[in-house]
Amino acid sequence: MDNKKYLSDFKGELNNYTDKLSKLSESLKETSNGEMENISSSLGNILQEAKKAYEKLEYASAEEWEPLKKIAGESLEQLKKSFDESLNSCSAKIQEYVQQCEVCSQEKIELLSEYIKDNPLKSTLLALTLGIIIGKALK
Repeated sequence: MDNKKYLSDFKGELNNYTDKLSKLSESLKETSNGEMENISSSLGNILQEAKKAYEKLEYASAEEWEPLKKIAGESLEQLKKSFDESLNSCSAKIQEYVQQCEVCSQEKIELLSEYIKDNPLKSTLLALTLGIIIGKALK
């Protein structure tokens, strides 16, 4: 593979991971979990290292090319590996949160069912009142 083709492919990979990191960071902004922010920050640092390796490789002389190519390739591989590990970690955390939400929702549904069983007349009147209010509001 010639140098220009290698640089072009390398740059394409960097741009791809820059986009992925941007999307990941954007989706993690809404979470208040410090661990998720650390993952995003760590990936950002690795991406910057890979970009620096690319820049060095881009301006390398013929004799510097092969050693720098090896370093740049290793940086890119580290970025890919870290990104995959981070996505797996995020996926596991998200699954954990989903399960917690499901349990909490189920508990709330059970509490509501108990309330309705204990207070059938009050529940029916409340539902009827809300139905009338919503019906009038939609007209």
